[in-house]
Amino acid sequence: MFKCLTRVGCSPYLPLVVAVHEQSEETWPTRNTDVARAREAYEAMRRGICEGDWRPGRVLSYPVIAEVFGINWETVCYALRLLRRDGLVETRPRLGTRVRVAGETWHPPEKDQAVPHAVWIERKIRERLADGDYPVGTRFPSLAAVAEEFGVSIATVRHGLRPLLAEEYLVTSRYKRAGTLVGQRAGEVARDELLQLAARNKLPAALKAFGESKSLAEWSRDPRCSVSYTVLKTRFVVYGWTLDEALRRPSS
Repeated sequence: MFKCLTRVGCSPYLPLVVAVHEQSEETWPTRNTDVARAREAYEAMRRGICEGDWRPGRVLSYPVIAEVFGINWETVCYALRLLRRDGLVETRPRLGTRVRVAGETWHPPEKDQAVPHAVWIERKIRERLADGDYPVGTRFPSLAAVAEEFGVSIATVRHGLRPLLAEEYLVTSRYKRAGTLVGQRAGEVARDELLQLAARNKLPAALKAFGESKSLAEWSRDPRCSVSYTVLKTRFVVYGWTLDEALRRPSS
């Protein structure tokens, strides 16, 4: 393993770190993880990377990995977590996961750099629904699995999925253990309609709250505002909160 790690530009001290991590490794899997199958996938992918079949910079698609190895999303997450532990792959917001390139920082395309994470996740999930990566009636990956794939928080994933739940492309099962399912509507609407991002609040010149009208910047300086301008704008524009709620709720 040490020779392989050196080939992809990893630190020579990494094997020591790996040995420490392996002591707590069994605490990582979720109840839906097939650990044995995850290790098989991990060994196959590690071998592909170390032998040069999977070149540096190759983007790893979770749907493709799940299909190739016949495993669920949580099991894919566990296998890739092992590869990240070894320093063989990296995960970045707005990008996903790729085989690590020695000495190179992975940046999102310029057109995506200003896109909020929640909006980017919504767009990616819509594309996958349209491409059939999430078949109708099947269990949608857990929030934790989606968060890990895209390198964001679970709260960000929730905000990104909110429009898809509202439009019934995703539905919450009445049975708690079933989780979230891909709704029938995802297979019935036209592709263009499915790919249409949800409308989010635009920023008018004057906004009403407490019976007064002010610009968002002015509201951020108001003593009744409990958060910064950046947080206020994100809540109102990106997450669709009402202005009153965005102003009043303290940051957690």
